[in-house]
Amino acid sequence: EQIVLNSWMVHWQQRLTAAICAMTTLAGGLGALYFHLIKDRVEGDVSSYALYRNVVVHWIVIQLSVCMCGWASSLIYGAAPLWIAVSRIICEARFTHVVAGMVGRSLNFEH
Repeated sequence: EQIVLNSWMVHWQQRLTAAICAMTTLAGGLGALYFHLIKDRVEGDVSSYALYRNVVVHWIVIQLSVCMCGWASSLIYGAAPLWIAVSRIICEARFTHVVAGMVGRSLNFEH
């Protein structure tokens, strides 16, 4: 029963990961489309920039910037705080429970 539940969870996790990937790609396209719709309201001459004239080129630029800079932002805002929290828990937590704290166990793990 647990194996079936875990396999369904893996199945749905893979499907949702693919869906999130597709939505991220579409979100960049929607951002470029929205910018193209309101470019007359933007200060300055938008048509002087070749990257902003065409919606498809603008969308490609958005995707490249997400691919190149997205990993750094996910590291800075996602993984780094997680590992800081994990290291603080590991280093600062004092377990009083005999099993969790390994109380009474020698450091060289000999029998």
